[in-house]
Amino acid sequence: MSKTTDIYVDTVRQCQRLLRLLHYCQQHYTYFTELYFHSLEHYIKSDNDKITGIVLQQIASHLFEGTNNENDHQRLIKYLPSSTTTIPS
Repeated sequence: MSKTTDIYVDTVRQCQRLLRLLHYCQQHYTYFTELYFHSLEHYIKSDNDKITGIVLQQIASHLFEGTNNENDHQRLIKYLPSSTTTIPS
């Protein structure tokens, strides 16, 4: 007989951790920038409202912290819902 074990993976928490890691990496290593933005784009399209919320929180946090690159700033704003894109730079 073989036993099967169900393992629960908290996808929302994993998404949050991945985005934090990628954000850190892209701040220190420019070659992570495209991977970071690709991940944001992927997760913002999620059917899971909690994941979408995490992405929006992450973007807001990064905009609040500021970015050294105006292009990255504009790319982050692009992912916000249209009613909130009047955030000053």
